[in-house]
Amino acid sequence: MCIRDRGESLSQTGSFVNYIEAASAFVEGRSTEDRVAYMFSVFDKDLDGYLGIEDLQAAVGPCSDEEIKALVAEIGGDALLGVTCEALVEYVKLHPEVEQGLVMRSEAAANQGIASQLATRPLILLALKSCATVEDFIKSLDKFGQTGSLEKKLDKVFNVLDEDGDERLTLEEVALLSRECSGEEVQVIIHRLNDWIKSNGNHDSTKAYISRQEFLQFAMTSLPGVDQALTITF
Repeated sequence: MCIRDRGESLSQTGSFVNYIEAASAFVEGRSTEDRVAYMFSVFDKDLDGYLGIEDLQAAVGPCSDEEIKALVAEIGGDALLGVTCEALVEYVKLHPEVEQGLVMRSEAAANQGIASQLATRPLILLALKSCATVEDFIKSLDKFGQTGSLEKKLDKVFNVLDEDGDERLTLEEVALLSRECSGEEVQVIIHRLNDWIKSNGNHDSTKAYISRQEFLQFAMTSLPGVDQALTITF
């Protein structure tokens, strides 16, 4: 798969979910080398370039040390260090039935692919919709990783909902959540936001609203689980 020019628009590369799916090691049509390289990276926990006894046990399932040593020899690995990625590629090419089993175990070990995680995190998908280019998309996606701050994640969600850019969310703008997102967690957020705005929402204005700072404080203190809903694992 060729990586397109970094400035190319997402509309040219397809939807953002399809873009991630295309980058997945598990998408149909990817080469054996790509798939095995990904699987190898999942199980090479110490990053030494070898799958040792413990790594291989995680990859193939419960086996005795003797069985693993026999497998290392069969693959053509080093008796002390283990199996290299290159040796595993050649072995899988000779034994294609092995590939699907490794795929299933590496998917589980990797704690869901990015696309699968995004499918259960509609707030992140909503925030990513505003990305104009692939480069913006990748940078924004990175902000929703485990090391990203909750405040910055919430900021991005606020920016998408604040359609007129006036630093306020009205009931009409909050309704965008129900049009764009689904799921029980989102419905809870919508309900609590609406209640807050109706009760506290600056009624001296022509429309009740919640400001950016109030939204950040409200979300961080009154929405249990919001950090998890805005975090993906790479």
